[in-house]
Amino acid sequence: DFSQAEIWEVMRASEWNEYTEGDAIVREGEMEDRFYVIVQGRVRIEADGRVVGSFETGDCFGEASYRADLKQMSCVRADGSATMLSVSSTLLEQASTESQLRFNKVFLRALIRRLQGGN
Repeated sequence: DFSQAEIWEVMRASEWNEYTEGDAIVREGEMEDRFYVIVQGRVRIEADGRVVGSFETGDCFGEASYRADLKQMSCVRADGSATMLSVSSTLLEQASTESQLRFNKVFLRALIRRLQGGN
């Protein structure tokens, strides 16, 4: 869905991060200014110390807080080794309007799928 130029805009606003089993990627109650794409691996979502869900390669998370300035409602931990692409909302806001609109559309689709499927 993204053009080559839009992909490069996102890459300039991104960092690659490696995590190992149990590493906290996002902590419950914290403010985040970024969202994450799982490049490789799996993560588990924990609330009040209980596992309540999981995401795997290709999934994204953190997009709700990224757009709404909300505190994280859960903790996200690596479930084994995982590689993440974290995208800064501050830097993404400097991208073209077209890129921002395309991202918002992708986020809405992801949120709708999550609401329909329970994840």
